[in-house]
Amino acid sequence: MHKVEEKFYVAGQIFPKDIKSFKEQGFQTVICNRPNGEEEDQPVYAEIKKACDENDIKCFFIPISPGELDPGKVFELNSIMQKEKKTLAYCRTGNRSVTQWALANAKDLDAETILIKCKNAGFNLNNLKDVLLAIKG
Repeated sequence: MHKVEEKFYVAGQIFPKDIKSFKEQGFQTVICNRPNGEEEDQPVYAEIKKACDENDIKCFFIPISPGELDPGKVFELNSIMQKEKKTLAYCRTGNRSVTQWALANAKDLDAETILIKCKNAGFNLNNLKDVLLAIKG
């Protein structure tokens, strides 16, 4: 798990058995950015959602295919982040989730701040600098 900022973390694939621990760590929201069926041993979203429901954690499904940049999904993530408290977003490695976070924050934060936060979390998103600058306007 990688801390991007105080209330937003990203992770690679999680499993239903992990959810209780997330609750104990104060997470209130989980966002699945991984489409079902990418790998055979991957739990489907419904299994994660069930475990979240059992632990009183909100759970959202915003599947992102590798390389996908969907403004609607970025807007949806931004909307969730504005309303929710401590959030964990996950995909296969965390890269798609942190990319969505970066794009969702591009209007409010400068590109350098976003890239530094991503780097500190263990992700190099320098290839998105021009996109982040264009979103900022």
